[in-house]
Amino acid sequence: GVASRLSSAQQQKYDKATIAKIKDFNYTKQIASVGAALLFLMARKHNATRSIQQVCNSFPHPHRKSTTTTATATATATANDFIKSKHCTKAMNELRILFPDMMISLGTLTGHSGNYVEHTLRKLS
Repeated sequence: GVASRLSSAQQQKYDKATIAKIKDFNYTKQIASVGAALLFLMARKHNATRSIQQVCNSFPHPHRKSTTTTATATATATANDFIKSKHCTKAMNELRILFPDMMISLGTLTGHSGNYVEHTLRKLS
């Protein structure tokens, strides 16, 4: 879901060092997505509600230097953001499957709305 994939023709174009850098960048995106998911869920548990997009925007792109302030960066979020909200929700689904006890303790699997991840996805649509 998060990874940038190279076709076999593209792989022939790049050397092994470049392919290794792409794999490392994909790994960084995956770890940041899990971090964003955990941050979102912990903020929700402690009533410091933030939108998924706000949480995702708090993870800066590792290869770009930002020249904007936090307020304007949130307002001018583009499709080229480092972590996208769909990556965060996919990470939340993975956490729900892998760690159901933790998700129950966070209160995301109980309550009147059922599964919180599905509820959030419905609100995003």
